[in-house]
Amino acid sequence: MFTDKNMENVQRSFQLAKSDIYALYEHVKVLRAEVDYLKQLNMKSSQPAAVEKQFVASETGKKVHQANCLHAQKIKKRVIFKTKTLALNKGYKLCSCLAY
Repeated sequence: MFTDKNMENVQRSFQLAKSDIYALYEHVKVLRAEVDYLKQLNMKSSQPAAVEKQFVASETGKKVHQANCLHAQKIKKRVIFKTKTLALNKGYKLCSCLAY
């Protein structure tokens, strides 16, 4: 059996859940607007920028990564190479992101 106190707790829980859902919905609306804005910016750029490949390694690490590799993004003290060969000559090994 539900007591009045139990019913109040249940109602309060639903109110909190409802407010959380509304807050999340507002965040989603903001994110959608940002995505739309970025899509428009991307469409407006007439010329793609020349992308120079960079190879990133940690000063204390043993592997070299592509700049967009998840492991490379976590590196705080970076060493940047223009080519894989330069990195290999410094003693670094290739990450699996460079294996192919």
